[in-house]
Amino acid sequence: VQPKGRMVLLSRAQPKLGIGAERFRQFDNPTQALEVLRKDIKPVRRQVIEAIAAVGGDAARAAIQEASKDKDVNIRIQAEEALRTMAE
Repeated sequence: VQPKGRMVLLSRAQPKLGIGAERFRQFDNPTQALEVLRKDIKPVRRQVIEAIAAVGGDAARAAIQEASKDKDVNIRIQAEEALRTMAE
């Protein structure tokens, strides 16, 4: 693992992913995902925050902290909840 490196999530599980998780998979890092998806619809943005939180790590935490400054109060709430979940 390197600072600002790539994240790769490998799993044998085959859960049905929401559109947010599917969109998140298109990006190399959480910050890039949030930046591009900032203009996306709210439900997708919330799902992307959940996917980033599930990945975890410093890059994910930094991206979610950035999302906690979003202009939309619902996105800020989702980001704060994700940060609390990551801290547990």
